[in-house]
Amino acid sequence: LSILISGTGERVAEPVDGNVPLFAPRLYVEYTTLVNVDVSEDGATDTYDVVLDSQPQAGTTVTITLGTADGQTTTNPTSLVFDEFDWNIPQTVTVMAVDDGFAEGSPHAGVITHTAISADSNYNGIGINSVTANILDNDLPLEFTVNSFADTEDANLGDGLAQDISGNTSLRAAVMEANA
Repeated sequence: LSILISGTGERVAEPVDGNVPLFAPRLYVEYTTLVNVDVSEDGATDTYDVVLDSQPQAGTTVTITLGTADGQTTTNPTSLVFDEFDWNIPQTVTVMAVDDGFAEGSPHAGVITHTAISADSNYNGIGINSVTANILDNDLPLEFTVNSFADTEDANLGDGLAQDISGNTSLRAAVMEANA
């Protein structure tokens, strides 16, 4: 039993428990190594497919919830449901980057996790590899030219200008704006 996540890379199968298979069947998760998707904060998306490699027990479903707890990406859909009739039909996940307004470097990564829940004990809670999103950042690092020796505060935090009420940039205003 396994869940296949397809993308680019070399397809392999690894035992979930780390053991080499002997004579008894074991639970395996088949996945594509180095599964990465490439997305951009400017709106470019990417996709990957998820499919089961064996039929779940009759009358049960396997729900795979996608997690993006790091806040770098979102997915559509946020969960997938397979049953005894469509278990072998790939379902596509679209990955989008969050345009967060922070200069994080390019590329930076987001991680998409997968959790399986099912009344079928063969699938419930099995380990599923994460997918890494390579995110191209569209934010430039903030740069300010200090043109005042005055110790003045930024007049409008978060506007990207680091100017005091007179339109000058003090060191304090630049630090305040950079941390806003």
